[in-house]
Amino acid sequence: MEYLIHLTIDEFKKIIQETVEKTINTISQEVDIDKIHRFDTDTIKAAKVAEILGVKVTTIYAKINQNYNGFNKVIIKKGKPLLFSRRALLDWIKDNNNKNI
Repeated sequence: MEYLIHLTIDEFKKIIQETVEKTINTISQEVDIDKIHRFDTDTIKAAKVAEILGVKVTTIYAKINQNYNGFNKVIIKKGKPLLFSRRALLDWIKDNNNKNI
């Protein structure tokens, strides 16, 4: 198959720029670059967070949607699975003077 495309240099640059921007946006939605350094062995899932806090998993998701007292700061990765930093969670508990949410 042969294709013949006529583009100006500016049109070609625009296509490349848009493609790169879309790729960067997709990657940044999948991985929060600012929090990647916390992605280590202290990573826990929502069920463990719920267990530590003594609440149901549905409560965890509700508090994330509300960003309850900055609770979203303990999230390492959004999506499936939702991952949390155990250390950040313990800091959050200490900063909020309790573990009840």
